[in-house]
Amino acid sequence: MKIFRKKSLFVIFLFLIFSFKICADDWVLAAQKFTFKQPKSNPENLTKAAEVLPQLILEQISKGGLRTIPESETLNRKLYTLQTDRISLFLQLSKEFKTRDALVLSKKRPKDLEKALLEQRKKNQRD
Repeated sequence: MKIFRKKSLFVIFLFLIFSFKICADDWVLAAQKFTFKQPKSNPENLTKAAEVLPQLILEQISKGGLRTIPESETLNRKLYTLQTDRISLFLQLSKEFKTRDALVLSKKRPKDLEKALLEQRKKNQRD
């Protein structure tokens, strides 16, 4: 049993050593032109673009640069977050109106209504 363990550990050790040798340090990234599903009806500018786009992508990858975000995209992102916040606040306000309306319709005496509204305000302030 011990001999089997020693052999298996030796084999695993050899495998680990050779697996590091197998890994390539110098990778080559390649690309090919895009293909069309309907190759007969492609104008010349589309076929040229199908050849040029992979080259442009490879050039951008080889530069290793960072993408600078245009101001318009930054503005669009900001507007999107503001819009989602606005919708969220609108939904919260709508919920509060519904809660208040439910209290108004369920309470018959004005004192009960005032107490319920006061409790609701306190509850909302805690949240």
